[in-house]
Amino acid sequence: MRLLWNRIDSIWHLNAADPRATGTKRCPPEDSQQCCPHIHGRKTGLGDPRETDEQFMVFIARRGVWLSEDSQTNTMGLLRRIDLCEEEVHHNGRAQDISPETALEIQEKLYKMPGRATLNVLVRHFVGEVNWMDQLVHVPWFIVQYQQWWTVKKPSSAFWVEFAVLFLRICSYASQFLPSPSHTIESIQGIPLANIRKRCDDVADNLALICTHLNPRGGILRVQHLAFVGLKSLCEGRTNDFRDKLRCAIHAAQRVGLDKVDIPSMLDMNEMEKEMRRRIFCNLYIWDSFLSRQLDRPAILSSCLGPENMPSMQFGPDDDDTQGLDDFTQHILQARLANFWKNSGSNLGSEYDIILAEERYEKFCSDYLVTLPSVFALQPDRECDERDPTLRQEREVLHIAIFESLCYNFRPVLLQNSNEVQCLPKYKKTLLSSQQKALAVAAQRVLKGTSTLHALMGNSQTRFPHIILPTFEAAVLLVNLCMDPHFPTQDETHGPSPFKVDPLGAGMVNLQREECMQAVSDALSCLQTLAEVSIMAEVGAQTLAQLHERLMRGSANVDRNTQGIKNDMTLVNDNPIR
Repeated sequence: MRLLWNRIDSIWHLNAADPRATGTKRCPPEDSQQCCPHIHGRKTGLGDPRETDEQFMVFIARRGVWLSEDSQTNTMGLLRRIDLCEEEVHHNGRAQDISPETALEIQEKLYKMPGRATLNVLVRHFVGEVNWMDQLVHVPWFIVQYQQWWTVKKPSSAFWVEFAVLFLRICSYASQFLPSPSHTIESIQGIPLANIRKRCDDVADNLALICTHLNPRGGILRVQHLAFVGLKSLCEGRTNDFRDKLRCAIHAAQRVGLDKVDIPSMLDMNEMEKEMRRRIFCNLYIWDSFLSRQLDRPAILSSCLGPENMPSMQFGPDDDDTQGLDDFTQHILQARLANFWKNSGSNLGSEYDIILAEERYEKFCSDYLVTLPSVFALQPDRECDERDPTLRQEREVLHIAIFESLCYNFRPVLLQNSNEVQCLPKYKKTLLSSQQKALAVAAQRVLKGTSTLHALMGNSQTRFPHIILPTFEAAVLLVNLCMDPHFPTQDETHGPSPFKVDPLGAGMVNLQREECMQAVSDALSCLQTLAEVSIMAEVGAQTLAQLHERLMRGSANVDRNTQGIKNDMTLVNDNPIR
């Protein structure tokens, strides 16, 4: 799989002008200063005699060069105890004045961004059709701040500059999901989407650099807009860029204590602020776990998401109809899914253990699947579907993630050496054959999920990674399995499943080779359709087309050989030896 990511990244660089590449240039390393903050814009030098030792210590501490404000016992914590730090503990930039020179520079950048009417269209599209995918912002808060931003004659604080970066990143990201069933043209007010996207990106890039000078440490807004620029990179197929931006967003989150629950700055926060911190960090954890599986690399966040960091507050209406669920429930279930596999051990860099893989599956059925709320269960209660316009999409996203994780559990069966397999005890051979079938069923369920999700989104052209990536990877797994002319073997007996929930068992009993090959063909058709707007889909379609052709040739050869054997047997039967 890593070869595909590298190929996509290579093609991205070669085709930067391709309309499907969104017409944007590669983002400058705005996050380089996020990962390794430096001192910028300082009026007095290190040796300025007007600066006292205490002022210098506070200056260094506030810029996060080697101190962190999320500790009560480090030097920053001790400075706070003697009231050396007088700034507001949130350090969100609201009280941070901007010099006239910097204000003029900011105004010059803002003049270049798209007009308000254009941005309003993208904000509405984001709120109505995109935000459900990630839930990185609390929409009521965001809309209030967005409307208030336009009433400010000029940016009066670092907060408003950083907020401009955030909504420009949001608009650029939202434009990735246009055209859509509700907006079928590739322009807004006559301006091509690619041009709008480029202007948003250029202004946001420049303002982000100014923000690192004004407030090197950053805050929650910086974590959010770094995450959005990363998500945009993923939509464009630039997975390495996504991983880099994700790493910087995680580092920015850790600098402001999003991974902590007992930092002093949280004392003055309301419950909504605390919940949004948890939700943002939960998303970072989910994406990090996703990339770790996809790329077979260690996760950036090595530990699980603890219960104290798990989102817990319901923003929506609290009534019986919601069954205690809200628009972030799916993400919480994905975080628990990531926790399960992290706690269960990883296939990364270790020899495949057939027995252990089976035990992990059994534990997954008994410990995770049975805990899913009824509306998100694999056999769901659909009573709430009509009341929640995005519930069905969210359910499919979760189900795709579930079956992708099962593919991850079993896919090392494809790497087993045939000579070594022949030396295995009979029960292990049988188990290995069973796990090959389990992998095929899991891949089929992924493809069924992506097809359903695409239909729920109107079968429109989309760059949505949760459709494109799983479609390609599940199809590749099925191709690998079907390259074996004897797959699936029919020598096992499947009795009743011992599990209360067994998502693969029934499919394994009736697994047919023809169904697997048809699923590959359908996946190829889907990717070829989406290739019109997505470089990621195009590269996936080209690669899968080559694999599909090879598979078809191999199957044709097997069919000819089988027919030849049948003809020989017919001749023998028609001409018995006398």
